[in-house]
Amino acid sequence: MSELKRISSQWRFIPALFCVLSLLAIDIQIAHADVESVYVVQGGDTLIEIALRHGVSLDALAAANGLDSDAWVYAGQQIVIPGDSAGRSMISSQPVTRAAFLADNRIPNPLPPLPVLSQVQPGDSSLPAYARVIQDNVPVYGHPSETAQGLPPKRQLGSGFIWVSVQGQTRYAGRDYIQINPGEYVLADALSLYQPSTFQGVALAQQPERPFAWILQGVQPLLTPGGAVNPDAPIYQRYDLVQIFATERLGDQVWYLVGSHQWINQIYVGKVAPVAPPEGMSPGAAWIQIDLFEQTLAAYEGERMVYATLVSSGLPGWDTPQGLFQVWLKVRSGKMSGAHNRPDYYFLEDVPWTMYFNKDVGLHTAYWHDSFGCKHSHGCVNLAPRDARWLFEWAPEDVWVWVQAGN
Repeated sequence: MSELKRISSQWRFIPALFCVLSLLAIDIQIAHADVESVYVVQGGDTLIEIALRHGVSLDALAAANGLDSDAWVYAGQQIVIPGDSAGRSMISSQPVTRAAFLADNRIPNPLPPLPVLSQVQPGDSSLPAYARVIQDNVPVYGHPSETAQGLPPKRQLGSGFIWVSVQGQTRYAGRDYIQINPGEYVLADALSLYQPSTFQGVALAQQPERPFAWILQGVQPLLTPGGAVNPDAPIYQRYDLVQIFATERLGDQVWYLVGSHQWINQIYVGKVAPVAPPEGMSPGAAWIQIDLFEQTLAAYEGERMVYATLVSSGLPGWDTPQGLFQVWLKVRSGKMSGAHNRPDYYFLEDVPWTMYFNKDVGLHTAYWHDSFGCKHSHGCVNLAPRDARWLFEWAPEDVWVWVQAGN
């Protein structure tokens, strides 16, 4: 840093040398200026290079000189360098690479929309209700009156991670009951009601021009990769959808440009980018790609992406198998259970829209959590209810599923 300052303090005596060093530098330290100054254009300069060298935004530089942002400049031309009050928007304690600077100043304005078809709106009442069993060995009765008569239960729900669907509620002899199946009732205080996630991915009207991503955790973008917070940027919330206009690596971190001077660390998003079909796939054939690193899914018809969403794959120790598979069974609704006689035993009633692609590993609804974009399962690929239904109704009986590690 001291060497950069020394060079900066002497630049007015050796302008030609400074220009060469600035253009060849890999990382450019943004300079600070409090008042306007004038720069004389040197041979080979561009407006973007001048903005980068002086640490101002391209828009501010162009506006200060009455130019378009893509205007040509000529040797000997005098360019006004605006001070902080003119809208310096890229000051950062971090070095800014030329690629990041150029990407930021070439971002479309206004931002083009993602070609998304209309979707079901969150908050509707189309999803059924479910409940988690919060007591061990809960008795199940054929009718609430059987408890008053002292009759034995039809069965017990056992203990573990147990979920049931809610088909109705009733009150009998001063006590509340929930119907979980035809002719099956349990006491209401043995259950905790839960409304499934209303998250849904996107159906695409055409092939997306660039990668896009969902925000996994609330975050406010930075002005530059690894730099200061952009006070004018929105605070993105979980499940917000953004497009990625550029990617920049800073050390072992990856940063995405999602808006003008809006850089977000890769850890905050689940990204989707179009990929080529598996080798040997028939033209126009339906197939599904799952990215285990990003925790995302994309549905394709040939080379065109038609749908994308977040998923939850297997936790460490229950890793979702990688490879190219073919769905061998579709089940509209059914029970699931596993880890019998173990502490992580689970029993899930009425799991809708399941597609098995590798023995008992499948794509299916997960009505019991809202952690999509993060690993959560015992090996299957969990989907939000609306996503699972869309895929189930779209996919042919033998659709291909390509599970990839991602990067």
